[in-house]
Amino acid sequence: MIIEALRGSSWMAALLLVASLVGVGTTLVIPDLTSSAVGALSDGRQGPVLALGIALTIGVVASATGVWTSAAVVARSAAAARRMLLDRLVSLESPHPRQFGNGDLVGRVISDAQTAGAMVPSVISACCGLVTAAGGMTGLALLDLRLAAAYTVTVPLATYLSNRNLRSVRVLFQQYRRAQSEISTRIVEALHGAATIRAAGTLDREVTRVLEPLPDLRRTGTAFWSTQARLVWQTAVLTGTLEVTVLAVAGVSVSTGRLTVADMVAAAGYVALAATLFRRTDVIGVMAAGTAAARRIADVIGQESTPLRSMAGAPLPAGCGPITLHQVTVLGEAGPRLDGITVEIAPGRLTVVVGRAGAGKSTFASVVGGLISPHSGEVRLAGVLVGSIRPGHLNRFAAYAFEQPRLLGGTVADAIAYGIPDGGSRAQVERAARAAAAHEFICELPLGYDTPLGSAPLSGGQTQRIGIARAIAQDARLVIVDDAMAGLDSLTEEQVLRSITEPSVERTALVITHRESVAARADTVIWLDGGRVRGIGRHGTLINQDDYRRLFARSS
Repeated sequence: MIIEALRGSSWMAALLLVASLVGVGTTLVIPDLTSSAVGALSDGRQGPVLALGIALTIGVVASATGVWTSAAVVARSAAAARRMLLDRLVSLESPHPRQFGNGDLVGRVISDAQTAGAMVPSVISACCGLVTAAGGMTGLALLDLRLAAAYTVTVPLATYLSNRNLRSVRVLFQQYRRAQSEISTRIVEALHGAATIRAAGTLDREVTRVLEPLPDLRRTGTAFWSTQARLVWQTAVLTGTLEVTVLAVAGVSVSTGRLTVADMVAAAGYVALAATLFRRTDVIGVMAAGTAAARRIADVIGQESTPLRSMAGAPLPAGCGPITLHQVTVLGEAGPRLDGITVEIAPGRLTVVVGRAGAGKSTFASVVGGLISPHSGEVRLAGVLVGSIRPGHLNRFAAYAFEQPRLLGGTVADAIAYGIPDGGSRAQVERAARAAAAHEFICELPLGYDTPLGSAPLSGGQTQRIGIARAIAQDARLVIVDDAMAGLDSLTEEQVLRSITEPSVERTALVITHRESVAARADTVIWLDGGRVRGIGRHGTLINQDDYRRLFARSS
């Protein structure tokens, strides 16, 4: 994650590193310059005092630059972590079920990515702290080896305390985030089931269920901050003892003539620098929390997903071309979603896929359009392997309309134009809406096509029609309608089917459906059962089989 973050903010991170190193350099020379300035005051010399002023000015500028660049690096690192998370979440779509609740995922994308993003400046700060501490110890050794020895005695204890608290903070942070995520997930579930909760009169019971993890959240939160507080006072006692011990040794050396008063001033500065390593409890806390957050992100990124295609590849073949699946198998947790499917989809025709729930229809549609790659077997478009086609070209080949489409964009027009590469024109948007029988109800919205999605009162069927319009607007060679006409009446269904099978448009239509009326219009029906092809043919032929007839009897 640190490497990915550095790729996205390389010059900013380099500037932060330079500013930090300049700050370390000025910090290390200030004790010696201070000692020289103290000695120069008695002589009336101005040079050492001027040098000290210049060093302090450089240190202030370096510190200000470090604060500014640190914030920028955190933002860019968090953005890199979010990008990695979202890329993987997209690849975790069907057939691989997600292992995390929606509220939990939102917490990982927003909070954990931000916390992990602070790791890069923290690592730089920790490394600079090590250099500063080493420089302070070196300065003490150059003044008097006994001063360095007095400092070294405290190092093992300080290291032990830091490591112990680091582990505790990391574990408690993970527990705290888990409890937060569980509450968030339950809130999202309750919001989705609000109507059911109201109808059942179970609001009090649902509130209790949602807040059930709250005691764990309080316990881990209290323990987390108690650990932080313990680390602070332990560090304060340790560094205070260290400074008193070193200065006591320095005082004895001054009394015996081994050191001068100016040397003791320098020793006071160097011991403060040497104690920097123990004072950075904030860095320890940030690194512990950042490590825990990064592990939560890694839990998602590490999930097995569909193999990702390279950005390189073959261009899209000319024309529609047949789509062939040969021995295609897609695995799921409970067994194969598709099991050795071999079938050919004719170009420019209407192909309908039917089957019981769980028969593999949506997985079949996802494989055909290249949303997912099969675990074995081949999918070819006009003889070219779909997996070898450049993703940008493949996205222009297939357009999807889903049963429960997520409308994206600011307005209704934006939602329809969402899949058009250049955003499209209003004429394209309206043409697609008319084809999906959506133009009339869109015009009745408060602002028509410019109605914000958040305030558009859309029913389930209207949302489906906008999703169909979005697919039609892309002008793709293959339109896949994945049960997206379930909420349409028969007249609207007829109009949509006419639009996606328009003879003047070179387009292949693949429709997943439970409706007999749609299957009856198909040029070819593919009947899936248990992830396998049970039958292929015209509806009028397949309807003679009892099991096929029962598919539509259940849905009627």
